[in-house]
Amino acid sequence: MKSTGGGWKIGGAHIGHTRILDIMGAQMPLTSMRGDIMVPHYCFQQRYQSVITAKQHWKENKTQVIPEGAIAVFTDGSKEPRGTGAGIFFNGLLEDLYIPLGK
Repeated sequence: MKSTGGGWKIGGAHIGHTRILDIMGAQMPLTSMRGDIMVPHYCFQQRYQSVITAKQHWKENKTQVIPEGAIAVFTDGSKEPRGTGAGIFFNGLLEDLYIPLGK
């Protein structure tokens, strides 16, 4: 797909601007994702408890940090002078994702 200055062309055929998103979505499904427009919900009641034990406790009690059979997915993001990005490690469930987010 390329701009001709007076419209858009794909393989030599002219297309209207209303078809661009359909075509782009077929070629790159990521561009068809909906935006996040959730209404914020605030809950100031703490209904959970975080318990972080020391590594020594894990060793002494032979506690598994991630239980056997659990599905573990890890995410990370970084910002450096050369750019910003995110990654998702699926631990063999799916192909890992590396997402550049620009500068």
